[in-house]
Amino acid sequence: MKSLMTLLLSCTIGLAPFIASAQAPVWEIDKDHTNFYFRVTHIYSDVIGRFKDYDGSVVFDPMNPEGSKMSFEIEVKSIDTGLRKRDKHLRSEDFLDASEYPLITFTSSSIEKKDDTTLELTGTLTIKDVSKQIRIPLSYAGTMDHPLVKNTEVAGFNGEITIDRLEYGVGDGKYYEMRVVDKDVTIVFTTEVMRKK
Repeated sequence: MKSLMTLLLSCTIGLAPFIASAQAPVWEIDKDHTNFYFRVTHIYSDVIGRFKDYDGSVVFDPMNPEGSKMSFEIEVKSIDTGLRKRDKHLRSEDFLDASEYPLITFTSSSIEKKDDTTLELTGTLTIKDVSKQIRIPLSYAGTMDHPLVKNTEVAGFNGEITIDRLEYGVGDGKYYEMRVVDKDVTIVFTTEVMRKK
């Protein structure tokens, strides 16, 4: 009897991570209220843009953030800074080379709870053919019943990180050396996700 109990306990412990993962709910991204922005300095002024087309998945349990995960795929050709000529240049081989590298991707490897409103999102960011592990301080805005959609919960997240574009091969440094386009790019994303109760 003792050996049977030991076997059952071992099986339960072994299955625990899979059970926790299975219980983490899948959320649908509300694309009307989700945005991926970026900001970079051009000589003295900041250029602010966004990527309009993307896809992604969010598995999130507010009670167990560590069992959650997020991934995003952003279409490079959807870049929009409000100036067609500039957008065409950013899509070119001088910068993002959208024809050769059509996607920017991020896949989380862990989510750590820092406090009730702050998470640390760790994962791999891939731009062009360069992949790097990054950590993103993620503000968790909360979860509530959606005020406009019946029987639906809504949750919100906001994150910001600054990367060196030259480390990802976005430009060869020429415009940075000319003091025209800075190498540091701030990426800001804000998202709402929903799920049926």
